[in-house]
Amino acid sequence: MSRMLIVDDEQQILDGLKLAMRRQRTEWEVSFATRGDKALELLAAGPFDVVLCDMRMPGMDGAQFLQQVKELYPDTIRIILSAYAEQGSLMRAVSVAHQFLAKPCGIRELQDCIDRIRKLRAQLANPELRRIVGEMDTVPSLPSVFLELNAEMQNADASANSVAAIIERDAGMSAKILQLVNSAFFGLGHPISRIAEAINYLGFNLVKNLALSVGIFQKFSGAAEGFKPEVLQQHALMTGLLVSKMVTREEGDLAFMSAVLHDLGQLVVANRIPVQFSKALRLSHEKRTPQHLAEREVLGADHAMVAAYVLGIWGLPGPIVEAVAYHHDPPHGLEPKLGVMAALYIANRLTHEISDAGTDAEGIEQLDMEYVTAMGVAGKLDGWRKQAREIQGM
Repeated sequence: MSRMLIVDDEQQILDGLKLAMRRQRTEWEVSFATRGDKALELLAAGPFDVVLCDMRMPGMDGAQFLQQVKELYPDTIRIILSAYAEQGSLMRAVSVAHQFLAKPCGIRELQDCIDRIRKLRAQLANPELRRIVGEMDTVPSLPSVFLELNAEMQNADASANSVAAIIERDAGMSAKILQLVNSAFFGLGHPISRIAEAINYLGFNLVKNLALSVGIFQKFSGAAEGFKPEVLQQHALMTGLLVSKMVTREEGDLAFMSAVLHDLGQLVVANRIPVQFSKALRLSHEKRTPQHLAEREVLGADHAMVAAYVLGIWGLPGPIVEAVAYHHDPPHGLEPKLGVMAALYIANRLTHEISDAGTDAEGIEQLDMEYVTAMGVAGKLDGWRKQAREIQGM
């Protein structure tokens, strides 16, 4: 059974949440506290999977409380409740909270949130990897893109569009911006998956302040042997350009961003546990086995699972999380449809097929033709391969 701790100094709010969580009592054990210090005592007595706390509390506020939770219990997922009018608190909470929920929080919204979290934790069973992800407040960015963005942010002529063009080339930056804009903190009624739209909604000045003063973007400094982040970035962009041609116009933004983010898990493990990741890369090369299978053998999970966990607990749109999670192993038995998930799987394999030709890399993994045929798109593969070659030559 999963355990959750809810912290709020308003007894009426706690009473309402207690009543709401009774429906989840077979899956969640819930404890309550009215102060941050009392909540820390409960945490010291036993581990919790999720902590949900109010931003404004006497003594120790939500940001201060979650900072201690992050340091002491990094495996715990941290959610903050905040009123829309308190946008200034975002500057303090952005580095300690995984998700933001609006206050007052709707019961259905809370139940959906914790249900997603329970499923994500079950899928990423390795506690060490969960701890690593829990400690992160951002995913590191490629040095060249990081420096380019910082230079643009200090350019007097910079605009939302010029900044978006840089950010959407980088998985870590894109994930952080989408985490913020899709949080309930901003009261959006629909998910956003396009970076330019996200920046326009957040406000260019807010993004600039977060980037320069709070430091929501960090430079990649991993040293995993055999890992080439620039190659990963090029593959992600190629896949994004291809997959956006494969789906409907309405799904184009979701598909493109899913491709930008699909290998984000490699950046996480290469930066945080480079020795183990290097071992997985060597094993893949020596055994001529797909990289994600070697990762499962060495790490107990693959980069797709790690990326889906990051994006899921950060509250990114469900179709993106699902597509990223299954970009190596699409689930069979679903209603045949070339949606974002299926398109990303096929585009990922085709771009690897083109770029890895003649190497011992991941290109040895073949398309699952039974799955492709079930989607009804086997006859389109040659055309998509041609498009992939054209994209590679751009």
